Amino acid sequence: EICNQLSNESSLRKVGYPLFGVGISLGGTILLNACREGNILDGLACTSSPLDLAECSASIERKRNRVYQSWLLKRLVKQTLADPIGLENKKKEELIKSFSRNISKNSIREFDSIITAPRWGYKDVDEYYSKASTANLLINSELNLPPTLILHASDDPWVPAKTINMLIKN
Repeated sequence: EICNQLSNESSLRKVGYPLFGVGISLGGTILLNACREGNILDGLACTSSPLDLAECSASIERKRNRVYQSWLLKRLVKQTLADPIGLENKKKEELIKSFSRNISKNSIREFDSIITAPRWGYKDVDEYYSKASTANLLINSELNLPPTLILHASDDPWVPAKTINMLIKN
C-alpha cells in the first residue's frame, strides 16, 4: 500500500524518473514485504535486515547481546507507549506490568508476543515470525522483486548471516 501510494503520488515518477526503496534493519524487511503486493519499485536495497525474524530474535537474546537487547527493549516500550495506535488498554497495561519490573529479564520475543503480533493482526508471535519473515520467499524465489541489493555483514551480532549464506547458495 505504501509503495503504491509513493509510486502514484511521486511527481518525479510521473516524468519518468525511477523509484528506488532503501530499508535499514527491520525497515528492509518491511520493504521486502511491501513488494509482495506488486513490483512498483525500480530497485531496492536492504541493509542488515532480519530476513528470518525468529532466528534474529533468538540471536539478540544471546548472552553476549544483553546490553543491546535491554537498550532495544527500553526504546521499543517507550516508543509503543508514546504511540499506542492499535494498542488495546489491556495490552498497554500488560506491557507496563511485564517490562517495568526488570527489563533485563524480558526478551524481544516476549515484546513481539505481547505487542507486535497482536498490534499487526497476527494470532501469536509464531505466526508473526513466520508470515513477516521473507527468508523462505527469497530462497525459493517466490517474490517478484525488482533488482535488489542486500547488504549484510557476515559477523553481524544481531542478524545472523545464515539466511544470507543460504541465499548465496541458491
